[in-house]
Amino acid sequence: MFDVHAVVLGAKDVLLEFVGAGSPLDRAIERGLDKAAALGLSAARGRANPQWSGVIEVRGSTGRRVITWSRDRWYLNFVENGRSAFGVGGTARVDYRRGGRREGNYRSHSAAKVLHFVVNGQDVFTRHVGPIVAHPFMGPAEELVESKIAQILTDEVNASRV
Repeated sequence: MFDVHAVVLGAKDVLLEFVGAGSPLDRAIERGLDKAAALGLSAARGRANPQWSGVIEVRGSTGRRVITWSRDRWYLNFVENGRSAFGVGGTARVDYRRGGRREGNYRSHSAAKVLHFVVNGQDVFTRHVGPIVAHPFMGPAEELVESKIAQILTDEVNASRV
């Protein structure tokens, strides 16, 4: 499966069992992976906030491409996947009439009295934080590449035979 924050394109390990490195087929696969990576990169950048599109990049080596964001942008995981609400207090609110399930999307974070954040240089104190809605940009790029990579590789291999 793909990483939470990356689209991984790899085909060479499987195909090198059938052909040798440096063959026309090998070069065609590399071109196909480059095209698929460019397609996924443009799709991810197109859906991402413009201020984050510059940190989405393609990394890789021979036979493998990874579309991901910079490791110093760890918070983009919350943009991609969202986050549930949390707050202070010792226990979560439980509704025993519903089989002991928690109420809503609330979970206890710690036994602290208050949460402390620094936002734009100012101290912010609160007792709870609401959920963050997911705005995925890597997931749709992954789906697009998965749907087109077979055709891209087939086209490149067929073009190398001519």
